[in-house]
Amino acid sequence: MAMPMTSCAGVSDHQVRVMDGSMGRLCMLKGIPEDDKLWSARGLVEEQYHEIIIEAHMEYIQAGSVMITTNNYAVQPNYYRRVFDNWQARIAPDTDTAARLAVEARRRCQAEGSVRILGSLPPICESHRPDLTARFIEEEGEAACLWYYRTIGEALHRGGVDALLAETMNSWDEARLAIEATKDLGLPLLISMEGALRDEAMKPHPH
Repeated sequence: MAMPMTSCAGVSDHQVRVMDGSMGRLCMLKGIPEDDKLWSARGLVEEQYHEIIIEAHMEYIQAGSVMITTNNYAVQPNYYRRVFDNWQARIAPDTDTAARLAVEARRRCQAEGSVRILGSLPPICESHRPDLTARFIEEEGEAACLWYYRTIGEALHRGGVDALLAETMNSWDEARLAIEATKDLGLPLLISMEGALRDEAMKPHPH
């Protein structure tokens, strides 16, 4: 059943939904240290920063967002395996934590009936780099990519998200893998593409 959503004055409720903004940057501004290896996942890995993540979600809700996105954008193989020997075992629990922190923020705002939580299916390798993404998919194999998206999709589902967001996909191939891995989880799936739609030579094709 669709949740009621807040609409802007004079605009149909079926036309506009206000989403949140960057979680990673806001969390850094609020005190999570900058980390050039784990990026925004630093706030998930170290429990002392969980409260900052909750507060960041709450700020977006209080500012009028009716959709907030889990803070697991950086929980992905390319970042995790350069930090953790057991990176594969960490993917699911850290993603689950991201979902539960978003759920807690919504609960504290008493917004269960008005705010939806989108579970992030992030770029599998790097943002805005379709060339690196294509190489990653070729070298790692589609089966490994499907395992990754399936693993985080299931963790987000367990954590209590309302829908999945394939976020800033670099290419249709990457989006296809996210869709294929999560299509039977019973959650709505939104697709967000990298705006320039660059090819592997980094030439933009936004049309």
